[in-house]
Amino acid sequence: MTLGAALGFALLTIVVLVRRVRLASAVLAALERWPHLHAAIGNRRADVADIEDQIFGFTSRHPGRLPPLLALEAAYHAAGMLEIWLTLALVTGGSIGFITAFVLEFVNRTITIAFQFVPMWLGVDEAGTGVVTTALHLGAAAGIGLALVRKARVVVWTGLGLGLFFMSRSWARTPGLPTRMRSFL
Repeated sequence: MTLGAALGFALLTIVVLVRRVRLASAVLAALERWPHLHAAIGNRRADVADIEDQIFGFTSRHPGRLPPLLALEAAYHAAGMLEIWLTLALVTGGSIGFITAFVLEFVNRTITIAFQFVPMWLGVDEAGTGVVTTALHLGAAAGIGLALVRKARVVVWTGLGLGLFFMSRSWARTPGLPTRMRSFL
C-alpha cells in the first residue's frame, strides 16, 4: 500500500508538471470558501500562484532538466533505503525485505518533514522509528538504533560541509589566488 501511494504520488507530480495543473491554488480556493479559513488564507493565494508560475516556467524553459532532477530524487530515496537495509542487516544480524526498507524510509521522510521544528528530531525519530519497527516485528531497539545511525550520518555530513565551507572562506583570502577563482569561493 505504501509503495502504491508513493508511485501514485510520483505519477500525480508528473501529470501536474506536464499539464500545468494549479493544484495548490485550487486547494486554497476550496479552503477559502470556509468562513474561518478565508481570513487566514488572505492574500496567500497570489503568492502560491506565483510559486506555481515559477515551477511551471522552469519546467517549460528547461524540459531536459526535469528527468535528471527526478532521477536524482529517486536515487536519493534509493540510497536511503539501502542505508536502512544495511543498518538493519548489521544491527539485527538478519535480512529485511525491500518493502520493509521502503516503509521505514517513508516513515523517516515523514518524520523529517513533520518535525522540522524539533532540533535533530531529538526523541521524535527514535520514538517513531521504534514504533514502526516494533509493528514490523523487528523490535524497538532496531528502530532506535536505526534512528541513531541516521543522526550520526547527519552530524558527520554537516561537520564535513561546515569544514569545507570554512576552508573555502580561508582559501578565498589566500594571496595570489586568481580573482576568477575567488568568485567561486
